[in-house]
Amino acid sequence: MTELTPFAFGEMIANYCAQDTSADPDGWEPENPLWGHCAVVALLVQEIFDGDLLRASLEGTSYAFMRSHYWNLLPGDRERDFTRDQFKAALPELVGEVKARTDVLAWPLTMTRYRRLRVRFVCGSHAPEKMLKKRCVIVESPYRGIDYAELEENIAYTVAAKRDCLLQNEAPFLSHVHYTDALDDKIPSERDLGIKAGLAWGERADASVVYIDRGISDGMKCGIRHAREHRREVEYRSLYGNPLPTEDPI
Repeated sequence: MTELTPFAFGEMIANYCAQDTSADPDGWEPENPLWGHCAVVALLVQEIFDGDLLRASLEGTSYAFMRSHYWNLLPGDRERDFTRDQFKAALPELVGEVKARTDVLAWPLTMTRYRRLRVRFVCGSHAPEKMLKKRCVIVESPYRGIDYAELEENIAYTVAAKRDCLLQNEAPFLSHVHYTDALDDKIPSERDLGIKAGLAWGERADASVVYIDRGISDGMKCGIRHAREHRREVEYRSLYGNPLPTEDPI
């Protein structure tokens, strides 16, 4: 595969931007595909080319309603703004501050938009080899139910969540399924053992993926808190198109 350059990336990225990856889907138009994509494109650029994320406030500009703008500081102190063309009116010179990747991805909707854009880019066969490496993820979904019927439904949902991860080129780990054949989930001390073992695995994972369709249990909240404390990415997903939380429900 030909090495992907920043120039080539800039020429093609608009082809993968869509309404559902824009921070302003109501204002997005096919004629301006980069609209509302500064954060997610900058995250993708950083993953591919390394460097830092730069952020500046748009307060005092005609685009103040978008709040802020992101671009990249590539290795060698080269600033590159791959979504500048989204702004039809002139922008003043922006002075950016470096933002941590984990802080930008801490916003659940930003994470969701980024993952969608990333999947499209990888499927477009333009991704460098390092992006094709499987992402190791901790899956958070409900397990314990009020009765056997609910437990069975939760287990079936967990299997569907695991399949969803595998189809996204991820290697999922589900401690609430992996350990419950050896530990009794109804005994608090044994349940706690399983949760702590899963958290230990989580420290080695790339991200935690939270499936929200059947609610967010106390055990899932514990996993989310642990991920945030260890600055691990947290991504919310729905298998059925349900609205995703805009902040951590913890």
